[in-house]
Amino acid sequence: MPEARTTTPQRSLTRHLLVLAALAGLAAPAAAQYGGTGSVAEAMVPEYFTRDIILFVEGMELDETQQVIVEALFDDYEDAFEAGITEMTLKVNSVQENIDELGEDREKILKAVLSPISEWVVTRSDLGMRLLENIEVVLVPRQRDLWPGFMQRLFREKHLKEGRFAGETVDLFHVLRDLDLDPDMVASVQEHLRGYSEQLNEVMRRRHQLLTSMSDNLFQLLSRETGPSIAQIRKLVESRVSVRTVNDEWIEVLVGALPVEQGNAFRHSALERGYPRVYRRTSAQRIIREAADRDDFPPDISQAILVLEKDFLGELSRHNRRLLDRIRTTQPEQEMAKAEAMEVRRQGGAPQKPKNPTRELFKERDEMGRTYVAMLRDLLAPEDFVSLDGSSRWLPREQRAAGADDTRPAAPPNTGGITLQGTPGGGGKGYGYDKDGKPREPQKPRPAGDSGTGGLRGLGSTNDGND
Repeated sequence: MPEARTTTPQRSLTRHLLVLAALAGLAAPAAAQYGGTGSVAEAMVPEYFTRDIILFVEGMELDETQQVIVEALFDDYEDAFEAGITEMTLKVNSVQENIDELGEDREKILKAVLSPISEWVVTRSDLGMRLLENIEVVLVPRQRDLWPGFMQRLFREKHLKEGRFAGETVDLFHVLRDLDLDPDMVASVQEHLRGYSEQLNEVMRRRHQLLTSMSDNLFQLLSRETGPSIAQIRKLVESRVSVRTVNDEWIEVLVGALPVEQGNAFRHSALERGYPRVYRRTSAQRIIREAADRDDFPPDISQAILVLEKDFLGELSRHNRRLLDRIRTTQPEQEMAKAEAMEVRRQGGAPQKPKNPTRELFKERDEMGRTYVAMLRDLLAPEDFVSLDGSSRWLPREQRAAGADDTRPAAPPNTGGITLQGTPGGGGKGYGYDKDGKPREPQKPRPAGDSGTGGLRGLGSTNDGND
């Protein structure tokens, strides 16, 4: 008996689910892969919320009467938004009720249901602009002088999240605020902050305009066969680099305008937020710093730990700079490679799998951390090392399984790579001391092939001459 054909109710259910998928944003717009704002889901929420009123009150220094007016304007905005959502939903429901008339054509179904949504996206944007225009009307001349700067801040708060690259989403105003600097010190850099705000606003608006243009045609973006062109993506990548570059350049401008101590703290905080994979504290940093903070070690051992930490941080700083430069160079290239691979797949081809351009540098940094922690282990007595938080991760697996107790952490096996001075077999009163009971200095890494005895040998992989 031949297999029965799919019934009409089942076909209708399939179409209905397709419509719901589009409405829910499950058929994600291609622009969303580039940090775009054109998803159907985002169109369903207001651009401004009542919680944003505090931004206007504080930023524009509104008096009580103005606050009442602004609150009423926000109420009107919310009412208009809800009415618009209701009207759009009724239109979409009407399409669903008559969906059988569209047949089996997927493109017709998407076009029919996305037409009212596309119209609503435009209306939603108009409502937001009208709200801002109405608020500006109630301002006095002094406040209107503040309006351009406030609009830059508002746009920054709303759209900085559209960033995709490392360094693209950092807000230097927030970094400076969180340092809790003296008010006079903050006032001394206000002119620089105005310059930063103006430049950042310019490049962010250019980026936002490109994202918006890429998501204007919702049907095209939801179609599997189409998407942003390579030329569009290249322009977007260039706009992202521009945003990141403004942030990176103004970090250094502000560092130069602040006292040395505060400037260094500002740079570190800004880079840590912008490039967290590079600048957040490593586990090796944490354990060495904890050892340096301990006050129960002999003074000579504590001094040796501080020397060890200084050497480690110097090498780490140089290595992190290499990582930073590599990320800045390769992220735009990777983004374009993804777009080109997508185009190859769209045409039925099989793109090559891209290589991770930073993997080896991160591996080298991890190895450098292991080397310096091994030097710390060599300096301390066994019971002192295992008392440090997180020390277990640096122990050989067999000692971790045994609980380490007071067993000296074994040195890495000498397989032609790193050799530690003072490893088991050398005698002495604890592995941080020589045979006379005096603390040994941790040895600096020696170049690969160095014939010297003791210390570290064969660590050429952590410095390839590109520092």
